[in-house]
Amino acid sequence: MITLNSAAELLDKHGVKEGFIVGGMAEKGFSSNDIDIIADTELPAPFHVITDST
Repeated sequence: MITLNSAAELLDKHGVKEGFIVGGMAEKGFSSNDIDIIADTELPAPFHVITDST
């Protein structure tokens, strides 16, 4: 399980300074499988990026 604090630490470690954590993690404070992030900048590895034109 990934907690909201561990997700924030992971983002900081990889230099992601702007964006929003969304989805179940933001609502409940933890996630069992992934971190959903909305960001205007390109995210570094190990983050898998899904783009949406809408």
